[in-house]
Amino acid sequence: MYLMEKAEKDREIRRFVDKADSLKNCFVRTAKSEIPIKELVGKINMMGGKTAVQVFDPDAVISEAHLKAAYLNAMLAFDEGRNISRTMMMEILLFASMQRKIDEAVRISGAKSEKGFVLFCGNGSLYERVKPLVVAPVLPRFSKAHSTAAAHVLGLRGIDIGEIMEGMAASRVD
Repeated sequence: MYLMEKAEKDREIRRFVDKADSLKNCFVRTAKSEIPIKELVGKINMMGGKTAVQVFDPDAVISEAHLKAAYLNAMLAFDEGRNISRTMMMEILLFASMQRKIDEAVRISGAKSEKGFVLFCGNGSLYERVKPLVVAPVLPRFSKAHSTAAAHVLGLRGIDIGEIMEGMAASRVD
């Protein structure tokens, strides 16, 4: 019995590590667009397919690690059949906003304006396809003051990754 449990734990750890390795290929950029935000979101969603792509309100993003944690949680939720939404893009938004309801997730963390948003792409080839839709994409620089304010928007007290992960986990508790 012990060997079977150990083998199962080892498989679970390998699965988690494989998912976590894919985070190395993610792109997080702050950007603007000349396309109205609703139209931009529609075009970006059509490009994503099974690969993750999403735009966020910068005021609700704590850090790059925050978005990568949301992506990792979304991947695991789909693997385990615990996903709430039908798409990876929406599942990431749900985890990033720490909400269970899509309309609340969009209200809290969805991009509000084409004048400034945070773009998340699950890999470089998708980023290259999305890049022509945005203007001046740059690596985000999240100050401690910004991150603290974003944590407050999300209902968190702190900005460390442990608290972020706890907030995401708590959002899935019934």
